[in-house]
Amino acid sequence: MARRYWSCRRCGFRNPRTASRRCGGCQALTKPKTRVPKHAETLRDDSYELYRQVAETLHGVTDESCCVCGKPKGQERRHDRDHDHVTGDPRGLACVPCNRLMPRELTLARARLVVAYLERAARFGEFFESVEGGAAIDPGSAAQPRPSRTERRVA
Repeated sequence: MARRYWSCRRCGFRNPRTASRRCGGCQALTKPKTRVPKHAETLRDDSYELYRQVAETLHGVTDESCCVCGKPKGQERRHDRDHDHVTGDPRGLACVPCNRLMPRELTLARARLVVAYLERAARFGEFFESVEGGAAIDPGSAAQPRPSRTERRVA
């Protein structure tokens, strides 16, 4: 539960939690400012026009379509402004589904790891489908499949 008061650093007076930063005891401006994350500063300070320019410069998108999948901008809403949450740098425009797929701390290195993971999973799925009638799997050719929940309970 959030505290309902803040204490003055100068006189120690317990002030009610309000928008004012002025202490009720000594009248000094001693309430600390709220820390604003870098990405919040970016969204507050940078305009949609800047993100459109970044999309055009970096990705060659001239019609405000999604920089990830190419989906055109809808009539009722604009695309989300995508930015790096660590540095606050704008990266372009992204439609809602693409923006939701990107985790907050997504970096190029992490994205490459995710792609490698999905490629391994797809290869295993192809291998598993090629095994006929539940034949034994050669341990050298692919990882062993994980037993189902029912098989794990029985064992």
